[in-house]
Amino acid sequence: MEKNIKQKAVYISAYIFCLICPPLILSGSLGHGITLWRDWWIYLPLFLIGIFASFGNKKIRNLAFVFQMPITINGIFTTVFSPLLYLEHTYYVVITTGLYCAFFIIWHSYSLTIVSAWQILGTIYLGMLFIQVALMLYLGMYWNDFINSIAGSFSTDIVYSIGLLFTTLFCHIKTYILKWVILFNVLCIYIFVGGFYIDPYVFNKLQYGTFTGETKEKAVLILPETDKEKGSETNIPQGYQVCMIAHSLNPWTTKMFEGIALQFHNHPVSFFILGVADTPTEAELLSREHKTMHVTVPLYFISREKLKSSPLKANAYGDYICIFKNDTLIYKREADPTTQAIRFLSNELQP
Repeated sequence: MEKNIKQKAVYISAYIFCLICPPLILSGSLGHGITLWRDWWIYLPLFLIGIFASFGNKKIRNLAFVFQMPITINGIFTTVFSPLLYLEHTYYVVITTGLYCAFFIIWHSYSLTIVSAWQILGTIYLGMLFIQVALMLYLGMYWNDFINSIAGSFSTDIVYSIGLLFTTLFCHIKTYILKWVILFNVLCIYIFVGGFYIDPYVFNKLQYGTFTGETKEKAVLILPETDKEKGSETNIPQGYQVCMIAHSLNPWTTKMFEGIALQFHNHPVSFFILGVADTPTEAELLSREHKTMHVTVPLYFISREKLKSSPLKANAYGDYICIFKNDTLIYKREADPTTQAIRFLSNELQP
């Protein structure tokens, strides 16, 4: 009896420590701000699950611990690797996928006699799904709108899920050649493929409706003149046209876009910024930002309603680039980084 109470105490202490470590200890010590109280709606149910699981057997306690691991691991990754998360997201996905798979192997080795690799995998999947459903209910959004709004984290979870599936096969198979020669190498290759290809492809599909950025849609867009006093409108001119859709003029992306325009100034390509503005006040604010930064690329305006009903629409909150060829939209992808847009336009302009 005394031994059972001691085991429960150790389990609850370890469970609570792992649960609150990222939002309280790590976030606070690294200066990111304590998020435990803000995100109580996700941590409270997980805390109660851990308390109830402490009354179960070893298998239940083990799986309950695994169930809360997705939120714990995600918290550790986003806190410790926060510079990579925002500056080099590809490398963030590669590194964290490798660590996630390593954690799975270590946990399976520790609990080999208690739960199977497939039970661990299924519980982790349920933990990931629980986070998404809880967040969706908390925000009060429909599933499609919700997935589009969290495209960045959702695409990364897809990479994690597939990587963990390969890791489960690695743990389950006992044949040496199949396990170490084939599956181990496949898993290592996948970690890089997931970070460099699968994650951005899924993200782009959710945000822009295209996996690689390339598309072919008829687009007839009427743009008001930059001089508001003229009050006239003009169709997009023929040839190659490159525009950046911007809700506000971010200095970093705006100057990078201007850099693309300078890079292609000797080519038959026109560049312009399409600011999203519903009111004269919003348009005036964008114009002021445009003049303050001394941007040479012309600025036009479009209302949110017109943007939403046009092929230029996207689920992105940040700036993104659209490329036209005559009356056809041929490219749509994020404005930062600009390397993909430069590479695509260079290939298009080759004779």
